[in-house]
Amino acid sequence: MTVIELDTRDDGAALQAAMAAKAGARSVPQVFIGGKCIGGGDDTARLHATGDLEKLLKDAGAIA
Repeated sequence: MTVIELDTRDDGAALQAAMAAKAGARSVPQVFIGGKCIGGGDDTARLHATGDLEKLLKDAGAIA
């Protein structure tokens, strides 16, 4: 897992712009699994509640 604190980096604004281009949103957090944006915190919680988060993590090789 990688966490990037945008407000502590000199290039934080540029990173946020790049994230917006890739994920389609400037809001944070944005969660990526296997290089694909699954959304923000609420989306991640929803995927966890339905059991879909575990499948995404397994498919990405992040967990066994």
